[in-house]
Amino acid sequence: MKSHAITVAVKALIEDFQLPIDVEKIAKEKLNIEILKTHFVENLDLSGMLVRNGDQVFMAINSAQSKPRQRFTIAHEIGHYLLDEVKPIWVDKNIRPVHVSFRKGAGGTPSAYQLAEVRANRFAAELLMPADRVAQEFADLDKHGIDWSDDEPIRKLATRFGTSIQAMTIRLLELALLSPAFLD
Repeated sequence: MKSHAITVAVKALIEDFQLPIDVEKIAKEKLNIEILKTHFVENLDLSGMLVRNGDQVFMAINSAQSKPRQRFTIAHEIGHYLLDEVKPIWVDKNIRPVHVSFRKGAGGTPSAYQLAEVRANRFAAELLMPADRVAQEFADLDKHGIDWSDDEPIRKLATRFGTSIQAMTIRLLELALLSPAFLD
């Protein structure tokens, strides 16, 4: 799914929501997905999973991870639910905000699984940090002469959107609101 199509799909889900976007409410009330938060004792790297059993769908989220990480995982699993082929189980280890590094498959191209992970991450980023709302919040901060070399403005945005500083920084770079030179 192209970025524009992801943006359109997300807008339909969040039109009535204030910041931070309540991804649990979207999953439960709009999509009828049950959420089970559990501590994955056997595998702490496991972020979450989406399980489909006929008409029943639930996601298990690692409660040992930070709240922003749990929110990203829920958004990521919603992305799998809406965008990807019907699979009985999606298991996600160490979901990285926005990007997934590829290990190329045969022929040097990313596998369908890797592409699905990138798509779910893009969906999660747009769901948690909608481009138009990030741009507006950024502009509101920027008009007050904020020093972007300090991480405090990014921390404020991350708190406002209920995300990690890392996820917000990546999103600001993706939206070209911050220059890559910012990282130097």
